[in-house]
Amino acid sequence: MIIAETVDASRFESYKKYKAYYGLAPRLRVSAGRARLGRCGKGNPYLRWAFYMAAMTSVARGGRARERYLRLLGRGKPRRKALVAVAGWLSRIVWVVLTAGVPYSER
Repeated sequence: MIIAETVDASRFESYKKYKAYYGLAPRLRVSAGRARLGRCGKGNPYLRWAFYMAAMTSVARGGRARERYLRLLGRGKPRRKALVAVAGWLSRIVWVVLTAGVPYSER
């Protein structure tokens, strides 16, 4: 589903733009001279769902995603925010694999 919805990952200049395309990049909100990170913007709901489900599965199975998730929980992040962060991390990996054409290796 990720490949079908992405079509061509090389059309995105960076993984940050890819992440923003499907709505997992937090928005910066500035008001009265104060800047805060707000909720993620709108984007492709199918990709957002696919990466969130991939994050849930990879956290349940273990490995680097689970380590990252547990580290975020240890720093006080709520469970859902930690899952969204892992989904963003997975999207970075997918973007690199699709644009560079190299296979992914765990370590």
